[in-house]
Amino acid sequence: GFLEPRRGRDCDAARAVTGRMVEVLRLRDMGSTFHRMFRVWSTTNDKELLEDSFYALGLVEGLTAILQVLAECEDVANAALRSAALQAMFELVRTFPHLLASQQLAQSVHAVARNIVAQSVEADAAAADAATAQGDASRCRTGELQGFASVDGVEIARRGEL
Repeated sequence: GFLEPRRGRDCDAARAVTGRMVEVLRLRDMGSTFHRMFRVWSTTNDKELLEDSFYALGLVEGLTAILQVLAECEDVANAALRSAALQAMFELVRTFPHLLASQQLAQSVHAVARNIVAQSVEADAAAADAATAQGDASRCRTGELQGFASVDGVEIARRGEL
């Protein structure tokens, strides 16, 4: 997105431009807009929209704002939202390591990531059990996808490891 600085020769200049854009977004209270968007669109499956929005929210309000959105999300089955949040946090910390400066925040991020992966494993196990109980072996792919019953579960596990 437009907030992710380019790599290369002009890295410092790109970071400065990103910093100015983030400051403009803060002054316009875009954090509140992102929070409202997540409440309204929390059930969307558009991972790119969600990831870009989490990325921008993380820059504007910090990683704790992303953790807050995840805590407020009542739909633990929304794999797109959880996967997008994990990917955005990874990208943010990779590009802006200072966002994860405190040990307590780092522990919180790791705990949330582990929790999301565990919830995904539980949801996949329940889906596999339901498919087996209904005699629908074609839906039960446990074992084919690293012990997960869904592609979303594999994606969340992969992003949780980052």
